[in-house]
Amino acid sequence: RRHAEVGFVIAQLVCLAVLGWLYTKIEGQPEDGLKIQVPEVKQMGQVVSPPIDQTKKEYDTAKFKEQAKQAVMGAVILGGVYYKWEYLMPLVLQILMTPLQLYESPLFQLHILKYDIKRPFPTANPFGLPSAPEAPPAVAAPAVAEKAAVKDTKKKNKDA
Repeated sequence: RRHAEVGFVIAQLVCLAVLGWLYTKIEGQPEDGLKIQVPEVKQMGQVVSPPIDQTKKEYDTAKFKEQAKQAVMGAVILGGVYYKWEYLMPLVLQILMTPLQLYESPLFQLHILKYDIKRPFPTANPFGLPSAPEAPPAVAAPAVAEKAAVKDTKKKNKDA
């Protein structure tokens, strides 16, 4: 039990230190003045944030704040659950999951691992399900009409 408690605290402190390092990397990136279009964010059919244009640095800083808030809130909530009910399993799972979530985050991969990741980052589904593909653009409709026309001409040629 004591080892799990110590492991949890160490894992959280290491993740917060890495988040601090990530923040310095984000703040140290040069401004190129290019804006990226961030689409609106919808949850349960409601618009949470409208579409906006941001620089890469502004976008990364906003995403960093979200990630840091999630890490801190997760640690506080789990610490409270453990303090109140002394459930050990969530504590052990968090020891493993917190560093893994940090490693898999697009900001970590972009700034620390130097992967080439396109902004805006894809949004994760809150239920863990794969997100539905977006509707194809209206340009695809003529292609469907053309295929139908080709079928009609083949059918007419076949009948003749």
